[in-house]
Amino acid sequence: MENRPSPSTIWRFYQEIARVLKDFHILSREICDGVLKNQNLMDKLKKSKFEVLISDPVFPCGDIVALKLGIPFMFSLRFSPASTVEKHCGKVPFPPSYVPAILSELTDQMSFTDRVRNFISYHLQDYMFDTLWKSWDSYYSEALGM
Repeated sequence: MENRPSPSTIWRFYQEIARVLKDFHILSREICDGVLKNQNLMDKLKKSKFEVLISDPVFPCGDIVALKLGIPFMFSLRFSPASTVEKHCGKVPFPPSYVPAILSELTDQMSFTDRVRNFISYHLQDYMFDTLWKSWDSYYSEALGM
């Protein structure tokens, strides 16, 4: 018998991820506020005349700091479930018809059924990503004065 994820195991996985991410988001917001609302630190960073900021998109706020400092930023990507961060932040194409989703346990040698599962996996993971990270939309808008 194959040991592949089922809809119920994927759902349980994302329920656990949602629980962990809730705490992660609270801590991340505190860190962002600690940097962005600390005018002495922001002034010191500005005076340092950095030319670029390199940030990991999994940890929010690096891009906001760069925008506030008026310098370019670059994301250093590892991977995210279904390559959601790479697709949305990095604009990297990931066609589900032949690129297996991260965590799907599929390879590039997929049957038609595997391709359908991969397609569903991509869209399910995109949906979960969007719902789990949606609260950051308003934070970014507020921090950037939009």
